[in-house]
Amino acid sequence: MKIAHIINVVEIKGVHESSYLHVAQPVTVDSMVSAKNDTKSDIEVQLFATKHQNEKVNLPSEFTWTKDLSRYCYDVFDTLPKSKNFPLIGDILNNLYNSSNADFFIYTNVDIGVFPNFYDFIKESIDSGLDAFTINRVTMPKTINKTTIGPENYNLVFKEKGFKHIGFDCFVFRREYLSCLSLGNIFIGAPPIGTLFKDELSRISSRIKCFKSSVRATFHIGNDRDWENPSNPYWKQNALEAERLGYNFY
Repeated sequence: MKIAHIINVVEIKGVHESSYLHVAQPVTVDSMVSAKNDTKSDIEVQLFATKHQNEKVNLPSEFTWTKDLSRYCYDVFDTLPKSKNFPLIGDILNNLYNSSNADFFIYTNVDIGVFPNFYDFIKESIDSGLDAFTINRVTMPKTINKTTIGPENYNLVFKEKGFKHIGFDCFVFRREYLSCLSLGNIFIGAPPIGTLFKDELSRISSRIKCFKSSVRATFHIGNDRDWENPSNPYWKQNALEAERLGYNFY
């Protein structure tokens, strides 16, 4: 069995400190590489990354680059401000589809790290008969015993209990399901992308499961929620696009 895991990486700049991405992205990248190397199952793990054509990012050799992205959300919705460079989820997934013939695809947000057993858990879940599933992350503290968590010591979080999280930011599904997903011009970075993505997978798969944080497969450092403002234009636009696709979350 072959699985392909993609993340959308960004060129880290000062503006990303408010979302902690300057720490979270390198942690995610390293945790994926480590989990791939620690995989014990009979499974082929492919790591992919995509980025916008105007951004410069260096990644370990274990990652394969897809075609660059050519647009952000405000290129599609011209009423949006150009302060947030949010790509469309459909563009990211189509890049993966065109780069890999894997049996299953995985998409996670770039601030979602994975536990060492992540890919073994994916294989176990697929072997149980699931065609699609989501995994809720464990929220971990930014400091442990007065030690600030970063790329060089993030393994400390593996011994922490952490806190449960109810949002959706890790999606696993059969490759052929991609053509059935109705994601329109929904973009990452603002609600209700997670719920819509989950609901779309539920619509097309009768063998789907939403795993809770208790499975301890993914994690997020900190609980910053700078996106959580229903009045922000990105949230409003994504909600309008979701409504156009037949969903009403508010």
